[in-house]
Amino acid sequence: MKLTVKTPNMTQYFFQFEASDELYHRCTWAEINLDHDNYTMSAASDCGNYTYGWHPTPATESFRKLMARLNKDYLLDKISTERFDFEASKEALLKMVKDDGMEEGVILDVELMDECGEEYFIIQAEELTNYGIESIPVISEHPTAAKSFAIVFTKYLQPILREELQKQ
Repeated sequence: MKLTVKTPNMTQYFFQFEASDELYHRCTWAEINLDHDNYTMSAASDCGNYTYGWHPTPATESFRKLMARLNKDYLLDKISTERFDFEASKEALLKMVKDDGMEEGVILDVELMDECGEEYFIIQAEELTNYGIESIPVISEHPTAAKSFAIVFTKYLQPILREELQKQ
């Protein structure tokens, strides 16, 4: 057996939110680790556990600088996958059929659609409305917990990272 033991170049940030904080009911704590040599972010929190690694580019940009400049949507795309939102998609389809003046029977059929996955939703919508697949509204969103973590990261951690960069 071969064993390698490393002492990582990491910074750990631990946030504990109080009941008076606006984010408290979505996330009460978060521990975020930044591995500066491997360009890896890992987080454990009550709004989920997340990890992602970037290709190290120490000659052009430090990991702290990269983490300080990420925007919320980019981070969300790295740490989570969007999920089909049946209710929002059905609501958008219902608005379309009403705006297009479709007959009451079609509107009622859309209103009565049972919850289903994205693929079956598209099949049903196409059959009920005769819209082409490309016209059927399919709405997807990141999970609420991932969105909460992205707020912790961008609203609370990034100002700290920017301040640390100013001090360097």
